[in-house]
Amino acid sequence: MQRCLILFLIALIISSFSCSSESNQDELDQIYSAVNEIRGLEPLYEFNHRFITPNELCQELSVKQEEEINIDQEIYTLLGLLDEGDNLNSILLAENTQYTTGFFDVSTGEMVIVADGASMTPKQKATVAHEYTHILQDQYGYLDSYWPELANNTDACLAFDALIEGEATLVKHYYMDNYLSYEELYSLYTDTTSEAGNSTPYFIQQIQQLPYEVASI
Repeated sequence: MQRCLILFLIALIISSFSCSSESNQDELDQIYSAVNEIRGLEPLYEFNHRFITPNELCQELSVKQEEEINIDQEIYTLLGLLDEGDNLNSILLAENTQYTTGFFDVSTGEMVIVADGASMTPKQKATVAHEYTHILQDQYGYLDSYWPELANNTDACLAFDALIEGEATLVKHYYMDNYLSYEELYSLYTDTTSEAGNSTPYFIQQIQQLPYEVASI
């Protein structure tokens, strides 16, 4: 798997949400409609969203993190960022499994949702808006046009991530401001569950958050 694709997947799966495939279809459709209006775009063709369990998520992520992880392991160890006994693949797998409950799969063009609840929270709604924006970006050719050129340039990948995440983040915040209630916004901004108990090395947290932080400038 190309390094750029791995970075893109890691960046996209930071946001989290959980829902039931049947009970929340109407809510999903409402979010899709809202994003269509915000972006002034309609999907060019049908797309899939599928629901997986947390255990299935762990299995999928373990497959996506392939040999390029070993290269990064060597580099980070030489730089002194990781100890000799650290395993970067295990660190990333634990981090992403714990904090990921949904992502847009570039290779299949579908949204993957980790289903461990029966209703959508404000954070989940905002995340769906974000990930659905990536679906529109993919369908309108924003992603395919650049991935081949950036595949072997990590810095270029991060810069491009910031560009596409910037658009998705702006759409997400516009959706939050205009489609969520005050009560939902309060719940969203006071939710600190993703900040608690994070034992991932700080530099890895910063790498994963970089596209979002740059996008917000």
